[in-house]
Amino acid sequence: MLSETSQHFRGFPNSVPVAQRSCSIIHRLRETAGISQPTAKAWLGILEAGFIVFRQPGHRTSIRKRLVKMPKLYFYDTGPVCRLLGIRDPGELWTHPLRGAIFETRVVSEIARQRANRGETGGVSFFRDRNGLEADFVIKSPVGTVIVEAKSSKTASPSLFDSPGRVQRLLSSSVHQCSAFVVSGGDQPRHPGGGGRSPDSMAGLAQYGLEHI
Repeated sequence: MLSETSQHFRGFPNSVPVAQRSCSIIHRLRETAGISQPTAKAWLGILEAGFIVFRQPGHRTSIRKRLVKMPKLYFYDTGPVCRLLGIRDPGELWTHPLRGAIFETRVVSEIARQRANRGETGGVSFFRDRNGLEADFVIKSPVGTVIVEAKSSKTASPSLFDSPGRVQRLLSSSVHQCSAFVVSGGDQPRHPGGGGRSPDSMAGLAQYGLEHI
């Protein structure tokens, strides 16, 4: 008979998708998998060493702002995420409560892949302050700082730009050049009524040109 530890280890990967985007990674894993904190850290390290998951650091800036520094957890690929969650077709994905987390993972994995192909490591963080203002990804690029917000909604509206736009204005005071755009789950880009970068579709992320980020 398998020991309790072996049974927990077999079920541990199924607990990891629930911790996506969470800043309380170890706590979430400990609670969902029913294991101790040291065990959660050790087993998470195995997944990181196998390039299955990675931790996204919080943004650090010189501006006087209380920011969340604890990292967020992401998968390198959405395939294992869907498999572990029992999602077998697109219809199930669109109605799944973790659809937003999966879409965000899809966006960051594409960004990471493109940067890795250029031999770039690091330079990607997330922004979140103690008042709840946040942006999914803050990227240091050759053209300055780029803020990317990932929204799984099919319809891109100007309101999606509110949060990244506020972060853009905040960071503009401390960086040479700062731009922002939104990646939505729709098939076609839709321009906002106001200023700023337009919301973009996931398909249009490459069209925008990942060489910019």
